[in-house]
Amino acid sequence: MVYERIIADLKASPEINENRIAAQLQLQRELGLRKEEAFKFDPGRAVMRDGTVFVQHGTKGGRERIIHHVSASAREAIAYARSVASGKNTIPNNMTEAQWERQFYKTIRLHGLSHNSCGASSHGLRHAYAHARYEQITGFAPRCKFDSRESFCANAQATAGHEWWKADQDARQIIKAELGHGPDRDDVMAQYLGSK
Repeated sequence: MVYERIIADLKASPEINENRIAAQLQLQRELGLRKEEAFKFDPGRAVMRDGTVFVQHGTKGGRERIIHHVSASAREAIAYARSVASGKNTIPNNMTEAQWERQFYKTIRLHGLSHNSCGASSHGLRHAYAHARYEQITGFAPRCKFDSRESFCANAQATAGHEWWKADQDARQIIKAELGHGPDRDDVMAQYLGSK
């Protein structure tokens, strides 16, 4: 998979800034963070005593949130981010956010992560997070993974029984909160998971 190759290449680089980009991409994939949230993530302070993650910097509309489910791979991503962080976040101390954003996009394009080279983007890592979380919560794949609503419904019912729609509804609410979207943003969940 493109993501794993790029992460391995960036982590193996002797350039600390490439290591930082690997950390930021992992935070996007493993915690569902937006790019700006990954840039401003403070790995030394974001993890609470109970293991939950408090996302407060770089959030859309200043909407802070707590991620209650933190997988083993997410904990590894946070540990790696801590090892390459510069001060309070993963942006180099000698660069502005705008300078870093340009460097970030230039680097990931050079490594093959762009719509032109592989059909994917760093924002697509949030989609991958949403898909994985949905399947983890419900036991079945989201609607966007099926060619038709009928095939999705048949699979969901075969997996979770007649109450599959409740699992779908619960998963959408949980993921909406984890991604930092308001309760009325069902349209955004449709973009991530497919329409109901």
